[in-house]
Amino acid sequence: MTEPQDTHPRPPSPRHKWAMKLLGLKEEGIESGIRRRIVNAGFAPNEHTSMAIRVLAGAAVDPRPTLWIDERTEVSAVRAFAKRCCDFSLKERLNRKSALSDAMADLNVRTERFPHLRARLDEIQTALDADLTDLHQDPAKPTAYGIAAWDLKLRILGPKERAERWQQMIQIASLDRIGWASCARQLQFSKYAAQARDQSQLGTRFIDEIAQLDSAQHAYAVAAKKRRNKLRLSKANRGETLPIKPVLFLAIFVGSIFIFIDRASDRPRRPNRQSPYVPPVTMHDFPMPHLPKMNQEELTASFATIILLGRIPDLERQITDGTATEESRYELAQVYLLCAQQPQVDIDAAAAPRTFLDPPDYDKQELQRKALSVLKDLAHDYPDNEKYIRQCVVTCLIVGNATDDVDEARQTFQTGIDAALPLAEAGHASSETLSILGALLNNLTLKLDRDEAANEFQEHLESAVRFQRQAVRMDPQNDTALRYLDINLHNLSHALLKNGLAEDAVNVLLEHRALCGASTMPYGTNARRLFTISERLAVADELLLEQAGPIDAPSYADDLRREIFRTLNFAVISGFTDSKLMTSSVSLKHLQADDRFGELLELVNSTNEKLIRTQVTDSTAEGVENLETNLPLKAHNAGKVQP
Repeated sequence: MTEPQDTHPRPPSPRHKWAMKLLGLKEEGIESGIRRRIVNAGFAPNEHTSMAIRVLAGAAVDPRPTLWIDERTEVSAVRAFAKRCCDFSLKERLNRKSALSDAMADLNVRTERFPHLRARLDEIQTALDADLTDLHQDPAKPTAYGIAAWDLKLRILGPKERAERWQQMIQIASLDRIGWASCARQLQFSKYAAQARDQSQLGTRFIDEIAQLDSAQHAYAVAAKKRRNKLRLSKANRGETLPIKPVLFLAIFVGSIFIFIDRASDRPRRPNRQSPYVPPVTMHDFPMPHLPKMNQEELTASFATIILLGRIPDLERQITDGTATEESRYELAQVYLLCAQQPQVDIDAAAAPRTFLDPPDYDKQELQRKALSVLKDLAHDYPDNEKYIRQCVVTCLIVGNATDDVDEARQTFQTGIDAALPLAEAGHASSETLSILGALLNNLTLKLDRDEAANEFQEHLESAVRFQRQAVRMDPQNDTALRYLDINLHNLSHALLKNGLAEDAVNVLLEHRALCGASTMPYGTNARRLFTISERLAVADELLLEQAGPIDAPSYADDLRREIFRTLNFAVISGFTDSKLMTSSVSLKHLQADDRFGELLELVNSTNEKLIRTQVTDSTAEGVENLETNLPLKAHNAGKVQP
């Protein structure tokens, strides 16, 4: 709406002044005040939000279209409001639940007159539904999302969908009647139950169950009475006949009183006779189940699982209908992964067979595969989105490690590699994505036949080491990348020695030694790993002598042996004290005649173990014969959904 050009603006009316005072506006007027407060800065979801939305719709100050706000300004204002809703954290959004719900309900009603606001309403609805993704950050309070989300749904949804939401709440609340009674009172279940009863939307027994859960019978009766009076007055104002004539109703009431008195006088009296207490709401056909003994952690897990499983059908329906957005597809993948993380609790263990509570029946691996399918499509559709690709490779690592089928595991690892490799080659991948990509390449080698694919085996390990180096270079404090780099170097040196590439193996082993001795390693120096590196350096020394021959020995043979004994010295200083392993090692047999080996052996035998730092054990190989097993990589934090 625009200001008329041929008339002067009228002075502000008392209602205009009242609205300006409530909104905190200055004397510049409502139009400029709304532009300044909403369009430029954005309205925060507080007590003024509902009034701001009403002013935007042009219905709070005056029912006539007197506000000079055009359609573009209204759309911009609602966009700003949706953006501010997204900026607030879940905790703050729950604290301001009432203001958000009131504003959304007002805006939903007024979209019938202003169709251009419907799309903006969907944006705000998406922002509020995104709270489900933050549920894993505070799993100890699963009722927080229920209070905020269901309160909004009960205000806006239709009768059928509202009944479905009530039924989900009943299923959750039956697990913990004490904790969810307060939730029912906050959601005013009694008021909604009375409205549904008068409208004949739900059965009486189901309504009584909701009222009994609320445990506020007085509020239920008052709300039902107000609702009936309101319907009766509305019919009378329209000139309709009342369902019962007042005189007939009075006659029936008085007659019932006389009949009751007459029958009571004929009944024999008993001394000290007391009337039994009859509760106002009874439930004969729906007994509450006897709950199994569950601790707080299991109870919280069951709450979260039921809430998450109830969210899956809506998101899957959007994908099936083709109306799913990029955010809803990613949310579905996150819900799958969150459900797979929850411990599977047998809720029906001690429940009666005729209860209405159905236990969640789901397969964690199947949920992980579904999440991987959604994330794979997202990574294909948005190859530049680092968040989707990172979650895809993490899920590939989880599913591949949990799969027993070799071909399926190889295909899963290759899927993650194909998704992340273009982003990593372009230099746009983060440290976490690079480290998981290196882990996928490492674990893929475990599914290959070394004899048939020796070159491919070595290439994958070299690529894994290259990506792990980039990850450590980008974030030196990334403990996961440091741990993965240690294992990748261990496996790569073994593969190079198996292929007879002794010189390349020496370079990798020296780099591995520097990594084990670095102070940035999450577990400090590793004496056993340093001893294994010295063994492999000795194997490389033997290979170089065999390849060159005794006459044409390489010029750096002395330098290599010096590095071998230097590595052994590092291992002894770090806490290696197993003299029996030193003397029985097959790799070090040709070095035992050297005086430096004898000095180190003496040092090990004479050193008191209490003066050496605690030895850190590691599952590494002990000699050339036992270097057949590579170490797989697991995502230590892979179960956590990335924000």
